[in-house]
Amino acid sequence: MEAALAAVRAERHRQIAVEHRYPSGDDAGGALPLVLAARAYIEERPDLWPWDAEYYKPKGRRRDLERAGALVTAACEVMCRRAEFDGLAGAAEMLQSVLVQLAPLMPVRVAE
Repeated sequence: MEAALAAVRAERHRQIAVEHRYPSGDDAGGALPLVLAARAYIEERPDLWPWDAEYYKPKGRRRDLERAGALVTAACEVMCRRAEFDGLAGAAEMLQSVLVQLAPLMPVRVAE
């Protein structure tokens, strides 16, 4: 599970550093589009994608789960900054679900 969480963290960092998806933009749009985008990747349903269709770019099951985890993380961050804690439990459950699905897809480390 640690490798899955690290992959989600790395993807969140990439979204900010490379895609310039800053927290201020997340705050302006709110948590709902981020959660919908995560669901689109988790459920492989482009019809749930909240933004222009050209930005929905599936990359394979593992990468899509990493991206979904990062989007849920961004949604949680928005809710924390807005003190919207009522919805936080649902987002946390979604992130846990993503991590559980992602963990078996991560490479297994063999102890030396």
